[in-house]
Amino acid sequence: MKKLFRANILIMLFLLSTACSQSSTATPSPIPSPSATATVTLTPVPNQTSIAPIEPTPRPEYVPPTLIPTIDPTLVSGLLSKAFSVQTMEGLNSRTVQQITGWDYGFGAGFFYDSCADYYWLDTSHLLLYPRTGQEWDGFTGMSKDLAPQPTVINIKTGMVWLPYTSEVVWSGNCDAVYWSSELSILIAPGFNTSSQSDSQEAVFIYTFDGQKIADYHGKLKSVSPSRTKILVNDDSIIDLRSNKKMPLAWHINYDDDYAPRIYWSSDETRVYRCCYYFADTATGKTYGFEPSEFEGTGAKPSANAAHSYGQWVRNDDYFLIEWSIVDNGYPDFFPLFDPVARKYYEISEMAGIPSDWTCVETNISSDGIYVWLECWEGSYLIDLETFNSVAYPNFGIDDIKWSKDGKFAWVKVFNTNLWQILSVSDKELKSLSVGSIFDIPLWWHPTNNVLAYISEDKQKLELVNAQTMSVQEIALPTTFQELVWNSPGDHIALLAEDGSLWQLDYPQIENLEQLTQPMLNVRDVFWSPDGNSIAFIGGSDIYIVDTMK
Repeated sequence: MKKLFRANILIMLFLLSTACSQSSTATPSPIPSPSATATVTLTPVPNQTSIAPIEPTPRPEYVPPTLIPTIDPTLVSGLLSKAFSVQTMEGLNSRTVQQITGWDYGFGAGFFYDSCADYYWLDTSHLLLYPRTGQEWDGFTGMSKDLAPQPTVINIKTGMVWLPYTSEVVWSGNCDAVYWSSELSILIAPGFNTSSQSDSQEAVFIYTFDGQKIADYHGKLKSVSPSRTKILVNDDSIIDLRSNKKMPLAWHINYDDDYAPRIYWSSDETRVYRCCYYFADTATGKTYGFEPSEFEGTGAKPSANAAHSYGQWVRNDDYFLIEWSIVDNGYPDFFPLFDPVARKYYEISEMAGIPSDWTCVETNISSDGIYVWLECWEGSYLIDLETFNSVAYPNFGIDDIKWSKDGKFAWVKVFNTNLWQILSVSDKELKSLSVGSIFDIPLWWHPTNNVLAYISEDKQKLELVNAQTMSVQEIALPTTFQELVWNSPGDHIALLAEDGSLWQLDYPQIENLEQLTQPMLNVRDVFWSPDGNSIAFIGGSDIYIVDTMK
């Protein structure tokens, strides 16, 4: 809903920008042209039979899918527990390929705009699957919705399959209903402890990745920490899954328990913010909440019915920037920066000198928590959250923004255009990024470096942009490609061709381009294994895992 409202806001921004021009206290420097492009032509790695350049495969005409009939919920668990098998075959260049097969419905995690994937790596031996169990037609979007409420875990080495919890919870429809900790090698699942046929009680179950239950806790799972080693249960206790210790909370939540607000943990997991407006120190056990009438700072106060339910820890996790949400009170009138130690709020737009007649609607915080991009109808602002110095970009609206890993750069897409810019926080400049005439093209930041990668408009070149120097490295490819995926260290790139074949490329050497699989229909969801030695992907109704190491 927030993004839908944002689109309406930006349409209004466009109309305003054509009608008037606002002056600014700080205007960014003129946009320089990027430096010259270096072109590299790659020769694929020799295989047992050499790979000739592949003619692009024309995309078939779109045909609306036939809806899959929904399986009786009482039959799902029994069918899934017996459906899957893991087959091993030899792929290109004597590489091992595993095929997870047996479920003709395939995999799907809900609406097309859901953030959930259709499967996840738990570790190098286990996958969490969301097998599709039917489809429904959504009249609002005009698209089908996959029904995939039953998580399923498979051990790809042994072929063993198990289902984390009972069907009573299964049909909640939440594809993020289970969590896992790679650090502890456990799966965390909500469920029910049933004491009799007529009585059941919510609980949280802890399993090994192979399905052995090792603990359970009474209560409703409300949140899981970033490391997945702590859980918040029933809004009144935090449980450390390493030590099994409980820390009681004295929040005294005063509204309906069915409301599910967001919980925000600091990076070291010693502080927790909960809408609206509650704070907990997990090291000391100190907890408290505010009423709107208690807000201190600049004197700005939110409306009585405001519920600022989005946000992020900033400035080394010492402060929490509360973001406005469309479900709150109609229009944002307050962007509070919360100091949990001093128990004060500071209104950032006032601290940064944003003109009082500007209507600002959304914040986007840098990866390091130092800068915030503030979107307004009249333009945008970049604010330093440590000094509150700001730079205005009048009449400049964006459709999207994505920060680099260290928060020093961001790519921004100009509103309602096919124009991209790279923002540098050091000089506050926006520099043009040439991506062709494609209106919506995926751009991928390197996992650790300030390098941006994307597939060219003709789909036959890989473009690598150094955000610091704006130099471009252009790599000619032997066929047309549609997607790329960095591995976690950033030393390899997986490339998905339009014909469904999967390729691999070394980085930063930019060498050893190698085809890993034969062309295949309906390939999607390409993910590296945690150790980077395998790549998994969905092909049709099956999942394939190809070994990337020789």
